[in-house]
Parts: sequence; structure tokens; C-alpha cells
Amino acid sequence: MSSIEAKIGVSTIVLYERPEWDMMKAIEEVSKAGFKGFEIHLDDFHGCIGDPWMIRFPGVWPRTCSASFRRELKDALKVFETVTLHGTCFEVNIAAENPGLREEGVRQYVEALEFAAELGIPTVTFHMGGPAHIL
Repeated sequence: MSSIEAKIGVSTIVLYERPEWDMMKAIEEVSKAGFKGFEIHLDDFHGCIGDPWMIRFPGVWPRTCSASFRRELKDALKVFETVTLHGTCFEVNIAAENPGLREEGVRQYVEALEFAAELGIPTVTFHMGGPAHIL
């Protein structure tokens, strides 16, 4: 379907008022609300102890997703006509002057792309970061 309805959806990052929802509950509720589009925001660590950004929302992190959960997630996403993935934009900077930080950023981008490919998600959004002295 190429209609506009297939393109309108919900990103998991806006579900911060539902901190008790996991990813499967988010998929269920967004689908039940009639949306045809869904964006997974990569993140499962916000709201954790020590995290300065204490807003919790449903998210996933490729490094902590089991093979069985990946299969379950791929199957659950079939209810949507459009699915996108949003790479984490928190503390990742592929433009960092520090080579260690830059390499970790690239590593996380590659993980996100591989995760999207495994789930059959054709579109991935990234925020590139920039030099620390101008952020």
C-alpha cells in the first residue's frame, strides 16, 4: 500500500507515558489504535539507575535481544505496513575526534543496520553527532 495511511505511525520513543510497556505491548497497542506504521527506537537502558535521562520507553537493544525474541519481534511487526528503525542517538557520535568513541559509534550503527536487515526493516534513521566543542 502506498497510501498516506501506511506511512503514519508511532515511534516507541513517544511512549514514555507507558513505562510499563515492553516492545510487544507497544506493538499490540499501536496496532490496536489503528496505526499502520511503527518505528522501533533502539534503546533498552534509559530509566536505569545511574542514567541521567530517566524517561523510560519501550525499546530494544540488539546486543541484548535473544534469537527467539528477534523471531518473535519480526513476526509481531507483520501487523504494520511500514516499519522503520531509529538507531540510538544518545551518546553516539561517529564524528568524534576521539577514535575510540568514533569506532564505538560506527560499531553501533553497523549493529543497527544488521538488526534492521534481520527483521526485514528497510529504513533506518541515524543522527550523526558532531564535534564535541560545538555541541
